Amino acid sequence: MQGGNLGYRLLCNLAPPLDRPVGEIGPLAAVHMHNMMKALNLLKEAKKRDDLELASLKDKAVKLEGLEKEVQ
Repeated sequence: MQGGNLGYRLLCNLAPPLDRPVGEIGPLAAVHMHNMMKALNLLKEAKKRDDLELASLKDKAVKLEGLEKEVQ
């Protein structure tokens, strides 16, 4: 029996005919992965910029604390 009815397919944990992909999903998966990797690289670059900005702000804060101590 090939499982021509939906009940058989559900009991055997098989995909119904409408759930099967019509075409190949390989190229779509590759494009999706490429887009995800691009987004990840953009996030990494943004994090590097933020880390550099944070480091410079911390340096400025330390310098300002030193100046406040000199003034007092």
